[in-house]
Amino acid sequence: MKTPNLISLVAMVVALGSNALADAQLNSPTIAFKSENWKVLYYKDIMSDKITCTGFYRDDYGVQLTANSLLIRVAGGLESMTLRFGDEQITPPRNLTDLERSSGIVELSGLEFAHVQSVNRIRYQASMRLSRYNAGDIDLTGLKQALENINANCPVPRATSVASK
Repeated sequence: MKTPNLISLVAMVVALGSNALADAQLNSPTIAFKSENWKVLYYKDIMSDKITCTGFYRDDYGVQLTANSLLIRVAGGLESMTLRFGDEQITPPRNLTDLERSSGIVELSGLEFAHVQSVNRIRYQASMRLSRYNAGDIDLTGLKQALENINANCPVPRATSVASK
């Protein structure tokens, strides 16, 4: 189900508007793991003690990795998304949910997420309102290792606070 991850991402994107705000909102996240282009942040909710692990692409908080999805934020009135997995053919424009359109965040889950894990890069072209386009190229090197860390509940080797980096 796409809704819980997407809602979580919307909340995180809002919280991560600036690094100072990110540290305050996420209770000083800790870098749990780094692998090539990916960094996994770990934090514990102060009220519930629930551990949350999220991967980020090259310090781009608009591209996030969870245990079962890759989330891509595209600002500016998202209408549709076309994907290209690795060097495969371009996919037809992707149907978006109302939440994806309104939030500007596309969630790749299920078969799309499985496909993401089998290639070395994903390219996208977002069709925007007013006949504009927004394109991106995400190098997936290190994603599998980051995902393994997330799935292991992001064990933290030696805690290093993001605020100290």
